[in-house]
Amino acid sequence: RYATLKEEDFKKLTKAINGGYNGYADRKEIWDKAKEVLK
Repeated sequence: RYATLKEEDFKKLTKAINGGYNGYADRKEIWDKAKEVLK
């Protein structure tokens, strides 16, 4: 359900797994790189 390329879904998934947004910037950077690699 959260496996989309939308940033809002990524934020929801981050909160669901981690209970908040600590380290969000680092995870977002890795996610952006992964999207580029997987194109």
